[in-house]
Amino acid sequence: RAAAWQYAGSVRSADGMRTGVAEAESIFATLRGARADTSKDRILRSDLLSAAFTLRAILAAGQGRLESRGAFIRSDYPDQDDTRWLRSSRLTWDVENERFQARYVPLDA
Repeated sequence: RAAAWQYAGSVRSADGMRTGVAEAESIFATLRGARADTSKDRILRSDLLSAAFTLRAILAAGQGRLESRGAFIRSDYPDQDDTRWLRSSRLTWDVENERFQARYVPLDA
């Protein structure tokens, strides 16, 4: 929760999102290797893995968007840029490298 608030909150920056991705990946790796003996522990572990995975997705999509839009504020790119960034973010999961790949496509695509 603290990592999500700090790195994927309302105001973000390239450095913060890079740090957040690294932290989320570390959390994910730690949780994936964590022992979960009881059903309660397995449920908690699964919920936390999902949260870390989602945080990685949010940060991956945000890293490539070099503008501020709506509630998404980039401190390093404070202006909205409709000419270059009026696009949708499309994420795919690269299973082999365990990373998200972001593409930015026109809204009508």
